[in-house]
Amino acid sequence: MRDPANEVQQHYNRGLELEREARQSPEAIGRELDAAEEFRIASDLSTKEAEDESLPAEYRILSAVFGEYYLASHYKCLSWYYYETRDLANAVEYLAKQEQALDAAIQGAHDASLKLSGDYKMRIEQMAEQWPGERIALAVSLAAIRARKAWEEDRVPEALDYYRKNVELGQVALKYFQEHQADLPAVRIMRGNVLGMMANAEQVTARLIRDETLRKGLALRDLPAAQLRDMLRSYLSTLLFNEAARAANPEWVQYRDTANQTRKNIEHLLRECGTRWAEIYLEFEDNDELRAVMRSTDVRKFNEVEALRRVEANPFGKLWGVGGFYLLLFCLLFFCVYAFLQLGWWYALLAILGMPVLFLIVSAVILRTTGALSEAGFVETLRIALHFQVSGLTRILGKTPNKPLNGSDQGEH
Repeated sequence: MRDPANEVQQHYNRGLELEREARQSPEAIGRELDAAEEFRIASDLSTKEAEDESLPAEYRILSAVFGEYYLASHYKCLSWYYYETRDLANAVEYLAKQEQALDAAIQGAHDASLKLSGDYKMRIEQMAEQWPGERIALAVSLAAIRARKAWEEDRVPEALDYYRKNVELGQVALKYFQEHQADLPAVRIMRGNVLGMMANAEQVTARLIRDETLRKGLALRDLPAAQLRDMLRSYLSTLLFNEAARAANPEWVQYRDTANQTRKNIEHLLRECGTRWAEIYLEFEDNDELRAVMRSTDVRKFNEVEALRRVEANPFGKLWGVGGFYLLLFCLLFFCVYAFLQLGWWYALLAILGMPVLFLIVSAVILRTTGALSEAGFVETLRIALHFQVSGLTRILGKTPNKPLNGSDQGEH
């Protein structure tokens, strides 16, 4: 066999490098065309070697087979380029050409294995075992194209069917790669692709629920509890699968972009359902991802709902919230009666004057503890109570304060 570092191999290796770079980021998609060109050159050179009668017969047989495989790689890059640039018609066309060339390579490998010997035979048998996995991956690519086409044409239920089919085919391809593929990066990439497909399916499920709600003329805030729960679960599953896909293929920025968009979708749903945060929190309180998004969306509302949940989970807090008001009322009445009977009418008058103030303060504490009063509302209630007390005392003493507690200037009348 010739040295693998020959001209054909160099073009093929360069094509692989460019292809990896192109898949890592949408901004680098142009390198897919460069990769396609490198594979085309490798295919042409390999085909010429197959026709060169001065070369050994077995080497020429091997070159003919690899010429078809390199051609299939050329078409694969073109199909992927048009898929990413949303030219789905061309993507399908080049995928069909890839299928034809790959089938020719697989059949040629089987036929060649009967004619070759030694290292030639060993290499072609290895390829004959690995290439059918790429044939399965080709079917995955076709399902992905059809899914995207359905999605962009707002045929959401059909898109969901294709994405689910995509997951099934991807799992078959992954299993084949794990059992037959010696190239470990190929196994890793396919694993990440399968997880990304699962994230896509969950994302489409959430879109389906949203579209069905809007079609019925309902706002998202009016979603029935079951649909709201399912929609959030689909978004959270999208994040979960997407994070696993990014762990498998950390160099692919598409997973990061999908995660950011999904979090924005969750934020939008939370804002639309602002009056249902307690319901959402109780359903997903163990999900750290959703808690983080809720906190970043509205930290004050999140703290209020979290405080309410702590009270709900605390039997002593419930007892205080229910019985505190009646205990307060009883104590105030008892103190007024005691002051009138034991201390005289002057103390009874002060007790009656202080009773509404104390009632406001303690009631505010009860409501704040149970989460029924916000922090701002709690402070405002205390301000009103203190202002009421100061105003009452000054009237009793025959004076009017020049400056109320709110700080505004106000002259005497």
